[in-house]
Amino acid sequence: EEFAIECSILKVAVSEDMQNCSDEGIQIYGGMGFSADAPMEAAWRDARISRIYEGTNEINRMLAVGMLVKKAMKGHVNLLEPAMAVGNELTSIPSFDTPDFSEPLSEEMDMIKKLKKVFLMVA
Repeated sequence: EEFAIECSILKVAVSEDMQNCSDEGIQIYGGMGFSADAPMEAAWRDARISRIYEGTNEINRMLAVGMLVKKAMKGHVNLLEPAMAVGNELTSIPSFDTPDFSEPLSEEMDMIKKLKKVFLMVA
């Protein structure tokens, strides 16, 4: 129960990655990819069912968001303060500094920070 949100997110991400990988495999095999003689036929079928069992991905998406909001309302997760900080940042004067992306993965980390802010704005 404690990690239900993380499990829902992981289930959606991994099952959709499986589906994308098997789709690319079928693309490589071409028309033979759907035949029972090719290994991709079984891989695609298995990947498709993984998006359905243990809760469909659509349900898991709604579950993750709903549980996160419930935890925030109960005070188990602090979403209100960071959301207010993002709101204040949006209404203030923006910074025009050029970011330093010389460190490895610094640009990716900056993008993750921005995605967190987008989530907080929407939530």
